[in-house]
Amino acid sequence: MEQMTSKQRVLGLLKGETVDRPACYSGTGTVWGAALKHYGYNFADAHHDPEKMARLATFPFEAAGFECALMPFDICVEAELLGCDINYFSNSDESIYPNIKKRLIMKPNEIEGVEVPDHVMGGRVPVVCNAIRQAKAEFGQHIPIGAHILGPFTLATHLMDFNELLMTVFRKPDLVSGLLEKLAGVLMNVARAYEEAGADYICLREMSGTTDIVSPKQFNELLRPELVKIIQNCRVPVVLHICGNTNKIVQYMVECNAHAISVETRNDLVRTRQDIGNGPLVFGNIDGFGVLVKGTPEEVEQEVIKCLRNGVDALWPGCEISLKAPLENLRAMVRAVEKHGHSEWHRKS
Repeated sequence: MEQMTSKQRVLGLLKGETVDRPACYSGTGTVWGAALKHYGYNFADAHHDPEKMARLATFPFEAAGFECALMPFDICVEAELLGCDINYFSNSDESIYPNIKKRLIMKPNEIEGVEVPDHVMGGRVPVVCNAIRQAKAEFGQHIPIGAHILGPFTLATHLMDFNELLMTVFRKPDLVSGLLEKLAGVLMNVARAYEEAGADYICLREMSGTTDIVSPKQFNELLRPELVKIIQNCRVPVVLHICGNTNKIVQYMVECNAHAISVETRNDLVRTRQDIGNGPLVFGNIDGFGVLVKGTPEEVEQEVIKCLRNGVDALWPGCEISLKAPLENLRAMVRAVEKHGHSEWHRKS
């Protein structure tokens, strides 16, 4: 088989076509500390400036051959759209990811009063859309342009006090179900905006769906129905990502009918393959805060080989990549997939 472009490889795999090897890309974060240093950007500014966002998102491909550009960089876009106050740490000398400064829901009795916008072109959604367009115009022939949205339950944890939400899940699940249905509608519209801007794939990040937080039964009955709706509504391939321990719900993840599932380092890949077989696509699960930061290039290479042998179909970080990860390790990650991707891939036969 002739060598494919990154875009052909990524989208071909997601569409179920034969590809030359696994890709090395991401749906959970592609802003690298090396990119911020290279351009001299303040991280807080990059969340509001589409040109800076596009440049930072495409740097990994330019500098290391990483096989995508992904936006946005933080997980507060949807919460801000719905009215939450966000802390961007604009005055900090360090590069810090934004977080929620003020939540929208204080008590369970406020859940039903949550209002959702008639349209989603408010907040920073237009910034992300413009960044997608810019990245697509310059690099769209070579790499896929990705975008991520939150899952409805994860978005709910941003809108409401975490402990209050969990207690409501147990005490009044119907109330939470109604909230998730409402939020799913917003998320579908955000995904559609990204698609219309040119996104080639969507990563649906339901990080809080892990069994560290909700039981498998709660995931199946409360979270899965809304995830299915979002995935069905998308026009481009969707990867469903869930953080933490997902071995007990991996079959439910597959049944959401995304084009692929993404797991992180706490997922036992060997067990996952035993449970779901070789059919479904599984992406993961190199540690963006472990070996990519603390390891040597040689150790990164060995970790990549391990992930490939254990059953991943694309090598990508289990979550964000630390801004402290050295460029030499990130390059080693990409080179290792290029070197060993075909020979060590469980689908090589």
